[in-house]
Amino acid sequence: MPYEILNSKPYLSISESCKLLGISRSTIYRLIQQKKIETYKIGNRTIIRNIDINNLFINNNK
Repeated sequence: MPYEILNSKPYLSISESCKLLGISRSTIYRLIQQKKIETYKIGNRTIIRNIDINNLFINNNK
């Protein structure tokens, strides 16, 4: 899926988040465990708000 489409979606799956950031699933799960990215459960799906991914970079630059 192209970057522009992923970046325009308000919510992303774990695998979409990995593709958008160019990182592995284990890295995403490490960020979740460290509470740097908040997740939400819908049924058995885990999703991440796109704004939370963007905030990760904003907060790391401070």
